[in-house]
Amino acid sequence: MHHDHIPPIAAQNVHILLVESHRWKTAAIHDSPKVVKQPLTPLQVHAPPLEVLDLSISNGSFDGEVIDVAIQAAPILRSVHIYECCFKLSLSPSPAENIRGLELGYSSNGCANFALPDSCLALLANCTSLERASITILGEWSDPPVSTSGVVAQCLQRLDVIIPSISYNFVIAPFLDKLTLPALRRLKLEIEAEESVEMPFLEIQGLLSRSGASLTSLELCRRCPPIIQPISQLLEILELTPQLEHLTLVDLNITDTSISALTPEAYPSSPSSFLCQRLRTLLLVRSDLSANAVISMITARQRHATEPFAPSAYLGAIAEILVMMTSKHFVSVIWRSQWG
Repeated sequence: MHHDHIPPIAAQNVHILLVESHRWKTAAIHDSPKVVKQPLTPLQVHAPPLEVLDLSISNGSFDGEVIDVAIQAAPILRSVHIYECCFKLSLSPSPAENIRGLELGYSSNGCANFALPDSCLALLANCTSLERASITILGEWSDPPVSTSGVVAQCLQRLDVIIPSISYNFVIAPFLDKLTLPALRRLKLEIEAEESVEMPFLEIQGLLSRSGASLTSLELCRRCPPIIQPISQLLEILELTPQLEHLTLVDLNITDTSISALTPEAYPSSPSSFLCQRLRTLLLVRSDLSANAVISMITARQRHATEPFAPSAYLGAIAEILVMMTSKHFVSVIWRSQWG
């Protein structure tokens, strides 16, 4: 059920859809708040086959009213996507235990209850079968803080955490310190701010050590004014990720010294010990790198790699494209004066 381009008169016929709610398997509801609220009723009464729920509000229609999403009567619900508006989300134990995928976004128009850090932790704790989660955290920790013990999400394999600039006072470190994710394979942390904010390297390292997680993908993105951090802390994270295949680093002041840790020695006297030996893709955005360091890393890794390696380094001050060809595939390194 999707209302992207149907005329307003369709709102008068929503009751026809509600009669068939007991047959719903997927509900994608995108319309004005008045229309969206009506199809939510079966979620509390009778929607036994519903597996996927996708909610948003059409552009320009948000009126500031909080919309209740009380999911009680959808026992096999496995995927929930909510964004673009203020929704008050609550899950009864049965749906929560079955959810595999959770995507919680935000709108600049307001703040949803699930987007508070305490609520995000509670959702991760209650959705015990959760495998994929993308959460945008808005606001700050409760005052007084809610007593939230550590959360062990046994099944969570992918976690994306986005901190938008609207959450300028939020501190991410305590959030990561409360998580243990033994099944984690893909981690993304994106921080947007108008002021300089550090990437929480130590807390990420603690999360990986505590979880014993074997990451295959790591994305760390800062979208805020530059700040210098000890790059040794990032390298300590990479030491914990020997299975890593995909690495993205944005605005983290990656230098030639950092790249050397990813570069095998030309004539090693002992077995190769460079970091992330299984790395297949590397994206570096706004990094302070020299062309020689990047080329040396690429050629050295090609000699040692058992998998194709495709780095893309977005550097400053140079504006040209270098394409290198190996016997197996192409490797491209892109240099641009600006990221865009």
